[in-house]
Amino acid sequence: MNVPIELRSPFANDMFSMLWIVCRRIWPEVKCKCQWTEDIFTPYGEEAYGETVFPEDGTEPVISISAQVPVVHAVEILAHELAHVAAGEGHDHDEVWENAFQALNDAYCEFVSVSDGWEAALKRLQVMAEEMEE
Repeated sequence: MNVPIELRSPFANDMFSMLWIVCRRIWPEVKCKCQWTEDIFTPYGEEAYGETVFPEDGTEPVISISAQVPVVHAVEILAHELAHVAAGEGHDHDEVWENAFQALNDAYCEFVSVSDGWEAALKRLQVMAEEMEE
């Protein structure tokens, strides 16, 4: 997908872009829309930090992250919600979701901890994704 230059991240260390790259390396078929939202509430009226909605019409899931969350925590919330998309609708916080979240978290930590550059990190991610398929 060609992203207009004005929509590309100006941050060299954009955690959200890195997480998305990792997610797509593990699950190339995963598609969703992500957005910041002013406030998110549970059906019980409690404040929430993120949510994933699977539209009834079968279109791409929509992830919303509360704009009230500090950035340092928002990347983990995005990972949590991406795991819902990867696990698929109906897996709430079951073992399938837990495995998806753990795989994404492990791959992201590996990706951001490398000291030999993006190309080497991307190659390692490809190997990790292939190993997960076996």
